[in-house]
Amino acid sequence: DLDHKTRLFLRAQHAYLAVVKLPARTYSLRAGLAIGKLYEELYDDLMSAEVPDNLDAEERAIYDQELRQKLRPLLFRAAEIHRTNAEVAERFTDHVDAHQASVNAMESVRRRIEVDLQKATAEDSVAGSGG
Repeated sequence: DLDHKTRLFLRAQHAYLAVVKLPARTYSLRAGLAIGKLYEELYDDLMSAEVPDNLDAEERAIYDQELRQKLRPLLFRAAEIHRTNAEVAERFTDHVDAHQASVNAMESVRRRIEVDLQKATAEDSVAGSGG
């Protein structure tokens, strides 16, 4: 299932990248925004994927912590894509909506990253104190 999802993600990203390269700025900027959203959605989908049934509470906490750590780069990548898209949109005064949408998306992802890092810090302090 994850292999299939990954292949679909890559196909969608490839298609959006083809649109980004088009001279039609409106579609290019929308595609850039969509690529950032793809990364966010992949993060969400993988975080909500089925967890092995045989994990106890402590193992589940470790599993969640490790999974978040492995997937966090997807959120960083989404924020970077939204930032780049906002910078491109800012150059064109006729694309104020695309610029604002990208800025909003970037800020939303940054907040998610902050929450994710706060959870990681809290988990590390609990683990460091012996549980």
